Amino acid sequence: MQATETLLQRFRQAYESGRMGHAYLFHGPEGVGKRALAIEAAKMLLCPSRGCGSCPVCRRVETRNHADFRLIEREEGSQDLKIGQIREMQGEIHLRPMEGRNKVFILADCDRMSEEAANCLLKTLEEPPGESFLFLLSETPEALPETIRSRCQEVRICARPAHEIAELLVTEAGMQEGEARFLARLAEGSLGRARRMKEGGILELKAWLLEGLKGLDGRRELQFAAELHGRIRSAADGLEAQREELRRYLELLNTFWRDRLYASLGLPEDYGFHRDEAARALYAALPMSPAQALAAVELSFQAEEWLRHNANLALVVENYVVELRRILNRAER
Repeated sequence: MQATETLLQRFRQAYESGRMGHAYLFHGPEGVGKRALAIEAAKMLLCPSRGCGSCPVCRRVETRNHADFRLIEREEGSQDLKIGQIREMQGEIHLRPMEGRNKVFILADCDRMSEEAANCLLKTLEEPPGESFLFLLSETPEALPETIRSRCQEVRICARPAHEIAELLVTEAGMQEGEARFLARLAEGSLGRARRMKEGGILELKAWLLEGLKGLDGRRELQFAAELHGRIRSAADGLEAQREELRRYLELLNTFWRDRLYASLGLPEDYGFHRDEAARALYAALPMSPAQALAAVELSFQAEEWLRHNANLALVVENYVVELRRILNRAER
């Protein structure tokens, strides 16, 4: 939040001194606040009080009902921004503002443009209207043509510290401190990703895995694999969606093995993901050497490699569980 306010203050100073650029590229990981910052910048440019946040102008920007504000994003079900969307913006951006002195356009997912759309956007950036401001949002700016990047002022939006995300999850979502800390750690600096993981049932998934792993032995490994495969198929329609669902499980499983790796190396508990009693009970039952914990971590990456090579989903799940059981057997000896 403090970083956002600092950037907004710089924009205010640049605008008031006549030094504000007409095209900005905000880039950074998913969910770090690129869109929120662009919307706040739009309020600053359209609000008579330079972004007070409470006036009718600011409220209409927030709800996308301001005549001089447009948020352009991929259409539902589409993989890319279409050239028709860019042409529509191109027609509007040269019109005079209807309510105030400026017009603001936010172009989300701009690294997902077709070549034709990118060429169309370039024409707008080459001759920007004096009253219009354009904010491009991107997770992978290197995917943009250099001709577009060179005509924008780039602003990198950095990941937030895990403790800041955890505090927001506790205060805004009413989460327990331990759960909030785990999600913040797993989200890797993205508040948006932490919220989506919570909404997607990651905590329930964790509880199921802890229970299943606790009773995993040579007699139950195939049963556990079948149950895991069944949960994946029930949660997602279509093969690609099921592969993504398995990746969710692998990411979460890896947090357990990374915890064991950190503990086996003697690192402080703060390095880990899980501090709850259920996880500690599992860890107490699974003492692991650094080599064994590392083997479990590497197994998750191996499963990812199997998925990339389009291996049969059921076989990936079964092979992962069987190999994991072998590692755990070594850990128990």
